[in-house]
Amino acid sequence: MYEILFCNKTGLSARDNRLTVELDRVYNRKPHPSPEVEDRIEQRWKDQVREKGESVLWNATKFRLESARETADGRLHLMLGITDYREYQGTNLLTTGPLLVFQHEWHLSNAFGNCCVVRTCDGKVPFVVRSRRVGEGEGFAVLPGGHAEPSRLGIERMESDLSSISPKQVIAELFTSTVEEVVEEVGISKDYLHIDGMKMLGIVRRTADLKAQMVCVIDCELSSVDVNRLTTQLDPECQKLLFADFADLESISDTGKLTGVKLMPEHVGAVVLYLKSQESVHECKRT
Repeated sequence: MYEILFCNKTGLSARDNRLTVELDRVYNRKPHPSPEVEDRIEQRWKDQVREKGESVLWNATKFRLESARETADGRLHLMLGITDYREYQGTNLLTTGPLLVFQHEWHLSNAFGNCCVVRTCDGKVPFVVRSRRVGEGEGFAVLPGGHAEPSRLGIERMESDLSSISPKQVIAELFTSTVEEVVEEVGISKDYLHIDGMKMLGIVRRTADLKAQMVCVIDCELSSVDVNRLTTQLDPECQKLLFADFADLESISDTGKLTGVKLMPEHVGAVVLYLKSQESVHECKRT
């Protein structure tokens, strides 16, 4: 299951003044008062690294979504802290249910993810079937995406000083990292992507563990055939590419599957967000 936290049918660009960010350590995860509960984070991390291997799982800082506030005029204000992948694995991804263990959302990592609808020139959208070399979602189909990397802004630890980091830098990293995930997972050069026209359509959250991600859309000047031809070697996290046309996307919104492969719930929500944006486009054309 998923829920849509924010939807802007026309989208927000990285330069849009309707998108604002507040980065503050006050929005970092609050430790649980029970040492035994906190110990579960480290134990799960050790178990996951032992199972997957250090080449698959490594720790790095991530942005933490405390909340997203929308105004009546379509503005969006993101309140972000800093977490890391270890905390994310040990809180949100607990198989027993994170809120059953940690009792409150402020004890969860809530690492803020991203995904992107990439529109090829022949009207197709690529999806990635995830391989075994991933921290979550093995075997599921997803839109290309991942997480922004605060370390690129010099934020290496959750206790790092954030005073010199501007909101514009954070917003730029949110968008740039999304493009880089597309390049890595789909296997095409960013030269083929219309980066200046990239838009954020909204935020979707997986209800089971409260994992949230921003949903973007970007146009690609290649056809789906060209993408397949140029993708000679997929990222190790990716098993194969699947392409969906508009009818396939409508089917995904109903069935949660693409050619029989199940999508992760938040990616079904991302497709629904995209379809809503297309409704807006059609309404504009009719008027």
